[in-house]
Order: sequence, then C-alpha cells, then structure tokens
Amino acid sequence: MAGYVKTPIVDAGQQLLENWSQEIAAVEKGIGEMSYEKKYVLSRILESTNQHLGNIERFNSNPLTRMNEATQVGDTSFFNKMYINVLSAAIPNIIAQDLVSVQPLSARTGEVRYLKVTYGSNKGNIKAGDTMLSSFAGGTAETAYSSEEVDSEYFTPEGTTLAGNLAWTPVIPGTVNLNIGTVVLHDDGAGKIKADGTAVTADGTIDYKSGAFSVTLAAATTEEIFFNYAYDNVTAPVTNVPEVNLKIEVAPIIAKSRKLKTVYSFDSMYDLSRDYGMQINTELTKYIASQLKHEIDGEVMNDLLNIASATAVTWNATVPEGISMRDHNESFYNKIIEASNNIFQATKLATGTFLVVGTEVSSIVESIPRFKPSGITKPIGPHLVGYVGSLPVYKNPFYNQKKFLVGWKGDGFYDAGYVLAPYMPIMSTMLLLDSSFTGTRGYATSYAKKPINGKMYCAGTLTNN
Repeated sequence: MAGYVKTPIVDAGQQLLENWSQEIAAVEKGIGEMSYEKKYVLSRILESTNQHLGNIERFNSNPLTRMNEATQVGDTSFFNKMYINVLSAAIPNIIAQDLVSVQPLSARTGEVRYLKVTYGSNKGNIKAGDTMLSSFAGGTAETAYSSEEVDSEYFTPEGTTLAGNLAWTPVIPGTVNLNIGTVVLHDDGAGKIKADGTAVTADGTIDYKSGAFSVTLAAATTEEIFFNYAYDNVTAPVTNVPEVNLKIEVAPIIAKSRKLKTVYSFDSMYDLSRDYGMQINTELTKYIASQLKHEIDGEVMNDLLNIASATAVTWNATVPEGISMRDHNESFYNKIIEASNNIFQATKLATGTFLVVGTEVSSIVESIPRFKPSGITKPIGPHLVGYVGSLPVYKNPFYNQKKFLVGWKGDGFYDAGYVLAPYMPIMSTMLLLDSSFTGTRGYATSYAKKPINGKMYCAGTLTNN
C-alpha cells in the first residue's frame, strides 16, 4: 500500500521499564538487582502515581479550583518529585512481593489473573480439559502424559464382545496388557492377545498399526477393563503427540482503601526545619508510607495463615530429657521440611520457599546453628530476619507468637496462591494550615486482594513452650 509505514510492535511492559529506568537504576544501586516482576510492579505503580500527581497539579493550577490557596503550603512540583522518590524506595521493600503475586490495577474494579494449564488430549486416564497446572488446583499426579506409555485406557464390552481401537498408535508389539478385574492378559508380539482360560475363552487379536483389537470374554462382566500399552513416538512421522493448552484465567476484584490523617502545629513544623534541617512534609510522608506498608504486609501474612490448607504441623518445644536445647531446637528444621512436603503433597506442584514466624517461633529459629541473620540492623514491623537453609525467614509481630507459616512463591507473576493488587499507591493530600496554625495532611492507599489456593501454604504451631 502506497505510503504505508510499518510500525514496530513495542512490548508494553518493556516500554514501562524504559520510562522509569532511572528510578529502577537508583533503587538497584541501593538494594541490588531486582527481578523483572519487581521492576514491573514498581514501574506500574510509579506510572499510575505520576498520572495521578499530574491530575492534581493541573487541578491546583486552575483558578476555579484554588479555593484555599492561602492555606496551601509547599511547592507542588517539588513535593511530586519527592513523592516519586519515596515510592521508589518503599515499593521494592514491600515484603508481600516476596510472598504473593502482586498485580497492579488500573481501575478500582478490575480483575486478577492466574495461570491455568490443561491437558488437550485424551490419553489413558487423562481427559482433555483436565487441569495440568493451576494456581487454583495445583498439579496432578500424572507422570506418563508426555511419554510413550499409555496408562488405564478404559473400554466397556457389549456382552461377551470386547472390541475397539486403542487411541495411540502405532502400538509397540509386546507392550499390550489387557486388565480384566484382577486378571492381566498380554499380547505375544505377533498380534495375539493370549487367553488365560478363565477371563477369555480364546486368543484375541490386536492390529499394532491401527490399534484395532477384538477379544471374546468367557462371560459378561462388570469388572473394570482397561489397557496399558506403549506406542511409537519416535519413528517419523509421529502423528500422535499429546497437547497442552495454556490460558490465563481471570477473577474479579474490587479495591478497598486505607486512610490516615496527620495533625501538627505550625510551631513544630518550624522548629523541625530550623533546629534539625528536616522538612516535616518529607518526614511525615516517609513515616506514614512505612506504617501503611507494615500494615499491608501484616494483613497479607495473616491472610496466608488463615487460608493455609496443606496439612498443618506442630512442634513440641519441650526439651526431651538427655537432649540439649541446641540439639532440640535444631530438630525444628525437620518440621519446616515436613511442612514444605505437605505443600508438595497437596499441590503436586510446589514446595516451601519462605517461612513467616511469630516472635516465640523466631526465638527458636534464630537459635538454630544453620540460621544466618539478614544483617538488617534497624528493623521496623514485619521484616526479613534471616535465612534457614535456603528459606528466607520473616518475623511478623502480627502473628500469634506461637504460629508459623511455610509457603510457596514462584518466579512468575502468576506463581502464587494469593494475589495482592495495588490500585492507588500511598498518596497524600496537600498540606493545609488553618487560622489556629494547625497543619493537616491526609494519606490514603487502595488495593484489592484475592486468595487463590490455600494448599500452597502450611500453618504450624509451637506446643508446650
């Protein structure tokens, strides 16, 4: 077409990261390299924040909206820049990003996504449409789907006649097992299914190329009848290849809000600036952002403990006679492994990747010889306290002191049993001073959350401590 210019397709996520590359680089200089997931979440939140701040700035620049101009304090542009810097420092340090899937929303009412992989073919006891992997359902115990083996392909006879076609061909001679109740018959590698004189009166036949078979039963039966066999998936052309279907499922959510208001005197603001060179706007924003972050982290951790449905575990803190406390505390690590395996048994998919502990449990964990402290010297609220083996350990003051949780978080956006969906980041109103020299500023954040699969979390309790 004349004049047509092909426009290159730009990945939206990559473009977002490029837009905020300076902020990402500054954060990584301080805390180290971030995963793509963390960089995307930070960029998405900064983009939404920047748009929101721009709307506020345009609103305040309109003479019709400057109702209380005389009482508004501070340079909007300066505050916006400072606010972006505060968010850049705070968002990557939200613990929830290491525990659950974080999916920022673009509207208050939205949807979260989770990965679902289904089987696309009927093969043995697997049916097309069955779940293969899912955050909701975990995984299945099927191990032969991609192999040459076909397990438990069922058939129903008509009276004493059993006939049909095996689905996966060409069948490899000598691999056919016909199961009639507890009786198992075999093919001889030459097209015959050998009779045993009880279940089958005469030899049956099997065509290895087409899969067609015919067997005459000794009598009508209600026993389960199925074939186990192998087919040739090597020799070209391979016509039968089992399919896997990948889809992204969605679940609707609605964001909820958290709000705080600060109240302080003009004199305090002035003294803080004159005596210590500190701006009360900056200090309050950092403090409130930190407080809201801790509350959200605590809420998410409590939710994970409440939805945990992998088989729970307990650990008796009483030191047995003849055992040192050090050796007994070391046995707590075995309980962590048990909880991790309970998750694996429940999901057929995942084992534990993190540990959240109440304060009494933390006292046990921190005394284990294999424990390595995180090096955080001034922790506030829920925080990373260290590592046991390869598991990061988060100390949570919002837990019952005797409770702990082992959970799973994968590397991808959808690899978790719980979704946190921030909508409005931690935002604030303009600072207002009234005639009594009282300053006020409001702070708010808005987010949604969605439990997906409690089997990905295992709760534990200390007893007799």
